[in-house]
Amino acid sequence: MLNVLLLADLHLGAKLPVAASDKHGLQAKRDSFFHRLADFFTHQHQPPHLVLIAGDVFDTHCPDDSLWQNTIDGLKRLQNLGMKIITVPGYHDDLTHPDSVLSKRERHWPGLLVTQTDLGDPLPLVIGQDRVFLASQTFDGTLDNPRIAKLPPRQREGYYLALLHGTILPQPAARCLQLDSYALLECGYDLIALGSEHSFHEQRNRDDTSVLVYPGLIEALGFDQPGTEQLTLVTLRHNNPPQLQRLSFTTGVPFFTLVCSCKGWSRPEKLLSHLETYAAPNQCVHIILHGTLAHRPHRLLQTVQHLFASCTVNWDNLQPDPKWLGRLAAETTLSGSIARSYLLAQREAKHKPQTLNSAFWHALCAAEDHEGASSCVEYIGKN
Repeated sequence: MLNVLLLADLHLGAKLPVAASDKHGLQAKRDSFFHRLADFFTHQHQPPHLVLIAGDVFDTHCPDDSLWQNTIDGLKRLQNLGMKIITVPGYHDDLTHPDSVLSKRERHWPGLLVTQTDLGDPLPLVIGQDRVFLASQTFDGTLDNPRIAKLPPRQREGYYLALLHGTILPQPAARCLQLDSYALLECGYDLIALGSEHSFHEQRNRDDTSVLVYPGLIEALGFDQPGTEQLTLVTLRHNNPPQLQRLSFTTGVPFFTLVCSCKGWSRPEKLLSHLETYAAPNQCVHIILHGTLAHRPHRLLQTVQHLFASCTVNWDNLQPDPKWLGRLAAETTLSGSIARSYLLAQREAKHKPQTLNSAFWHALCAAEDHEGASSCVEYIGKN
């Protein structure tokens, strides 16, 4: 029996949409993924025999020294737990750059780092009591590569694994390793571990003797790229279908989206009290407001910012209450000018309502900040 942990697309070092101060250390927590993984397999789950990393460990080919060393230390902790590690670079951390850190420091990388640019013969390995044969190659930077549809043939007894960072999409980007998933599944390999797609994907051949897996993005990179928050473990047994297990894994940086109707919140204190029920100082939140609002949002936002590690607001579907807007437009203030510009833009109907709503609320906040308000008024009035 061979237990294999599949990882890919960790993108360590990717800058998160958190406040510059990052007082909760969310960036550092996410970038310490391998240390948290070592803790998980020390205290919560039996370690696998093998870890296959299918590319994009780093978000760049040239991570800074502290991130590099922290990653190396975390991987060594996995090795100390008895795990064998095999890594193939991805598109973000590929070896084609002259200053590629993986290329320069290859001998320091824990386990096996794949550097060959063609599949060649499967690499024979012994993992525990099992013989394993690995077919892998790294992306060479060539544009418009032909789609890979064959793997080296099986010749001896053992588990056959393929490890690639590539795409099975029908219309991929030019700079990528193109793969034919159906053809690869007919090559007789027990497991085909892939990276580059951020969603989990599992595909099997007709006889259920071979499985192709994208483990996906485990930890979120932002609100638009949510993580699976699950580890993918594959168990291989001779003459048995591959078994997949998804293990819950506590994310380093929790992102969540809060959709909030402003209906019924006539006073800012009431809306704030409602939002406070979701307070999570160590999480990043994206608040989508909709309905109608009849008060200025600036002080509300200032308070809400302190409830979360990071907070962004979407105003696109939030409309100003008509009566309140009329009273505001009658003022001889900057806010009154913004309201009048908004009403004029509504009558001219040159822009989508969502665009006008967003510009109006942003301009109103800027007016209360006493910064950049003029440009916001100009945006509403002229664009």
